[in-house]
Amino acid sequence: AYVWDAADFTVEAWIEVVDEDGTGILVDHQDVGAGVGWSFFVHADWNVFTLVFFDGGHAQQTVVGGSPQQLGVGWHHVAATKNGAIVAIHMDGVALPTVPCSPTVAVSNVPFSIGDRPGGYSDPLHGINVDDVRISDAARYSANFAPPAVFGNDPDAVILLDFDEGDGTEAVDGADAIGFTITSPQWVAGRLIVAAGISFCLAVTALAVLRKGP
Repeated sequence: AYVWDAADFTVEAWIEVVDEDGTGILVDHQDVGAGVGWSFFVHADWNVFTLVFFDGGHAQQTVVGGSPQQLGVGWHHVAATKNGAIVAIHMDGVALPTVPCSPTVAVSNVPFSIGDRPGGYSDPLHGINVDDVRISDAARYSANFAPPAVFGNDPDAVILLDFDEGDGTEAVDGADAIGFTITSPQWVAGRLIVAAGISFCLAVTALAVLRKGP
């Protein structure tokens, strides 16, 4: 698994809001037992996009901004970016007001997961579908931007998933061609990408995408 420390990063995805009250984990890289890593999710109580950092002492710093209700039903781009001590959440390319945060990110080498947190403290997504996820080891966005219709593969891309498989229990990582195991996927017709025809997304009522191999 990739080891993440205090380096800059970007987590982004195209999501379909099916239920404006939808909640749950979008992307998680938290070792719950050790209290390290981070998690990007829609908070169940607040119904807002939330990025939480864990510093190894189980203390946490939290950045919040925007909600599925603000986005409304339909397809949207969401991103969380750490650029030094500046952390921002973007909805459809627009930076949102966030809680000031100077995060310390302790090393976590657990697998990434999408749609839930395996191994305890489960928080599965409900009312939100996922299509296209890119995790980068750089801060891609420092201002408002036009969301890319298709995520490109470049040296900064660590994980790149388009979920275009359409069936089965494995998704191919476009960044390095390593497969991911998908637990109990529900494949539904996804976002139309002009260059690639019909894409597929995952209805993630019970989904965990885990990094294979070292």
